Amino acid sequence: DSDFHDKNNGRDEHAHDELYGHGHGHWHDSDGHAQVHEDDGPLHGQEHENEVEFVEVDPTNRYCRYPNLLGKGAIKKVYRGFDKENGIEVAWNQVNLNALDHVKNEVHFLESLNHTNIIKFHKFWVDEKTRKINFITELCSSTLLGFRLRHGRISRKAVRSWARQILLGLVRMHSHTPAPIVHRDLKCENIFLKHSSSTVLKIGDFGSAAFLDGPPGHHRLHVAVGTPEFMAPEMFEEDYDELVDVYSFGMCLLELLTGECPYSECKSLPEIYKKVSSGQKPASLSRVKDIQALCLIQRCLMHASKRPSAKELLSDPFFSHPGGVWATASPIIKNSVSMPNLVGMIGRFPGGKSSSLHFSSNENIVNDTLLYETKHLNVI
Repeated sequence: DSDFHDKNNGRDEHAHDELYGHGHGHWHDSDGHAQVHEDDGPLHGQEHENEVEFVEVDPTNRYCRYPNLLGKGAIKKVYRGFDKENGIEVAWNQVNLNALDHVKNEVHFLESLNHTNIIKFHKFWVDEKTRKINFITELCSSTLLGFRLRHGRISRKAVRSWARQILLGLVRMHSHTPAPIVHRDLKCENIFLKHSSSTVLKIGDFGSAAFLDGPPGHHRLHVAVGTPEFMAPEMFEEDYDELVDVYSFGMCLLELLTGECPYSECKSLPEIYKKVSSGQKPASLSRVKDIQALCLIQRCLMHASKRPSAKELLSDPFFSHPGGVWATASPIIKNSVSMPNLVGMIGRFPGGKSSSLHFSSNENIVNDTLLYETKHLNVI
């Protein structure tokens, strides 16, 4: 396989540390002899001279944080952690206290969703002393994008399995009661892999998610949120429902098959906006050779009034036909215009040209995701 690196998140996905529990608890057996409790500390003889020390523990002394930084976004840092009770590694997410409302939003959605293909939430607390918000989620080995770009040849069977798992996660979100949940920033960077006996995909990063409000059959959202290359045209019109996630899923599938970000031919955000809003498809779509995969993507990119639901897509012929070709990543990975380093790119683009994309005074950058209200967006 070709050796690709995930340039978008800078994570060292090959780092593996030997983790050991700390602290010693004792109990006495029926003869009065002191014994080490298996849940309160390491077994004797497991100490290691290269043992990595914990730098922080949660209030219950169950979760411990290592210094290893796995990744970071605009407001969040993710460290390697350890669950002493279950003896497993976890992801320790840490955010500054001024982002409390945003984090509560993400935690609320994660708590509401319990599904194999959605990141599992464990615990949340606020450390007033350090003014940090902490929450624990399950630990995954890499993002789907990073994994895909490291492996140049992917079989149709693998892509089919990945696509089905993403759809199953979306079906769970969109069928949530009392109100459906819309992710609004679905992309391969926000989908994670967990390896066990098989590869399991997990949808994560719910910082931009929202409940659909309104009476049944009239659920609508009215703020444009997400990453432009993966945003459905109706999002820019600020009137949409959960089908925007289906559109984003189609773009994810396109990226998996071609190894390049949709609309990578564009040189600026305004150019992406013009193409998406006018219905122009990304150039990479012409490079999809698998006919059934191409048809599936095209169904996802249909006008919202004709676009199928995630549940309906599970019966698409792509998932039942055994044939197909190998998907091969492009030897030169073309990064998204808005990713990475979105914050530093606002206002100016490569070549020193000033951007013609303007933002309102209440712009926010959350988890490397562009949030803006399109009624304040001017394309010159």
